Amino acid sequence: GESVAYTVVVKLQRTQTTGESATVVEERELRRFVPTVEDGGTWTTTYGVTPTMTGDDVRLAVLLYRGEAPQNPTLESAYRATHLWVEVTRSEG
Repeated sequence: GESVAYTVVVKLQRTQTTGESATVVEERELRRFVPTVEDGGTWTTTYGVTPTMTGDDVRLAVLLYRGEAPQNPTLESAYRATHLWVEVTRSEG
């Protein structure tokens, strides 16, 4: 019955995987969005990413918080989170 302010944090993370678990060993925060969504409403945006890390152990994480995000946002602390594994190669020329 009311509007809610959210914070969306986009991070690029290098991970080290062991079995089924991934540990973040390096990360860069790329962007924060602070939308307010009306009751029953939605919010969408388009955001292009220019990777700042190379390798096949890189993931793009999108973290959603109700209100403000903590100083060091993580997948575990987020209200909702998703991630996309990416392989980033350096182009020649």
